Amino acid sequence: MLDATITAPLPNSAERPPKRPKSLATGASKRAQCSQALERIIEASRLEFIAIGPAAAKIDTIAARANLTRQSVYYYYKNKEEIFYDIVIRETEMLVEQFDHLDLEGEKPDAAIYKLLLGLGENADQAPILSAFMVSQACLPGSDKKAKAIFTKMIHKIVGRVQILLDLGAEQGTIRQGVDAANFFAAACMITSGAKNNRQSLQMICDIDVNDEDRMTSWQFFAVDILMRSIRTNN
Repeated sequence: MLDATITAPLPNSAERPPKRPKSLATGASKRAQCSQALERIIEASRLEFIAIGPAAAKIDTIAARANLTRQSVYYYYKNKEEIFYDIVIRETEMLVEQFDHLDLEGEKPDAAIYKLLLGLGENADQAPILSAFMVSQACLPGSDKKAKAIFTKMIHKIVGRVQILLDLGAEQGTIRQGVDAANFFAAACMITSGAKNNRQSLQMICDIDVNDEDRMTSWQFFAVDILMRSIRTNN
């Protein structure tokens, strides 16, 4: 389960990578050159970030988890921050793909939105790094403009899909007029997937252990019901 330390803003890496030839690609910019070693680095980094948080993670430890040398890690990435944002982008791509598979014509808009919201809770398990990143509102480094642009573009694509569903529902009379997709999606993330990254609040206020699957499932249905009531015309 995701540790609360993962939501802390990322510091500038103090680790100094060995000098790399200019022709060597980073994982974020050259996906076509992905290899089995790169995938091992990604998975090892994901586990390390979940276990102790990105701020405490070390390249040496990531390399050990991946059963690789630190030079192998630096072949693909300049620092751990670059790995972190590569994982964020990868998990965002996975979320976009899930949204792309939504049946906008064969399913009623409110039913599609309901399914979408339940999926956000599942996404916290499938894409924990993205979930923590969105909830903590950590900022991408200004130097990594490409990663920031990619992430922003994909999130806007998701919001656009949500707006289509909201507008269709409004036309059919099942959803209130004028619901803003960006506001709705942000609220949805905070109380669905976001709940799993706020273990202390749930524990103190609701006496819910985020490791308790049954209690968290009940919370997810409760949260989705609240969200749906906020946009339906008959509530």
